Amino acid sequence: YKIRNGFPTGVSIMKQRLSRAGKDVEKCQSCGAGGETVIRSGRSTYLGFTTKALDKLMILCPDCYDRARDEENQKAGTDEHEKWNFRLFLINGIFTRIGFRLVDSSMVLAAFVKELTGSNVMVGLTSSTVRAGWMWPQLLVSNLLEHRPRKMPFYIFGVTARIISWMFILALTLSIGNRNYLLLFICFYTLYFAAGSALGISTLPYNDIVAKSIPAQRRARLFSLRQLFGGIFGIGVGVLIRHILSEGFFLSFPNDYAVIFGLATLMMIGGSVAFVLVKEPIRPVHDEGD
Repeated sequence: YKIRNGFPTGVSIMKQRLSRAGKDVEKCQSCGAGGETVIRSGRSTYLGFTTKALDKLMILCPDCYDRARDEENQKAGTDEHEKWNFRLFLINGIFTRIGFRLVDSSMVLAAFVKELTGSNVMVGLTSSTVRAGWMWPQLLVSNLLEHRPRKMPFYIFGVTARIISWMFILALTLSIGNRNYLLLFICFYTLYFAAGSALGISTLPYNDIVAKSIPAQRRARLFSLRQLFGGIFGIGVGVLIRHILSEGFFLSFPNDYAVIFGLATLMMIGGSVAFVLVKEPIRPVHDEGD
């Protein structure tokens, strides 16, 4: 009846209200173009006729309306990705800290190398090996990463190489065992350096993805929670290591360390899977000539 008799519709009524409030309903507030306009409100805007509600409305041309709607939908999707990524980064951090604690170079691996070689020099050399391996690849990886929008493939490559290195350490510890401590140490030292180098390859893309995915104001909370939960689980890890390396454990050296290496490898796999599931934001990059 209202349509047939020419009564104003809801949009027309809204435009009348805006016109009475002193707004030009025939001109886009964004680009200034005249002609056909559309009234736009935010997701949480109450469409009442109060002055405060009318001030929240935007008068846009169809092109600006479509652009604003796409930006709002994209922002809503980004917020969902941020929550998803936050949880995965937290899980990754917990698994990673447990894995690092299981193969701590200053405690667990130092005792392992001491048992193999009986040399304090080799113990000190092993502790510095992972740091040296971690540092040198970053000089090369930084140039490769800089102009690529996606960093995740570099992380996958580095973390895969690291996991494979620890799998070989585990397999060789079980296979060589008590037969040849010197050969086991040489194999361990070589693979441990390779694992440290792989860690260096994955570190830069890791930091870049975290920086892109989590806003700066939430990053402190993320790393605080990682430290908190990682520390709590780390206490349990210490108790577990003490039990495995005790004389009452059913396996003797070096098979007891193989159990620790196996658990550390599982933690690395779990943390890496969580990180790979992160939705990496893809942002444009500039070439060197730009």
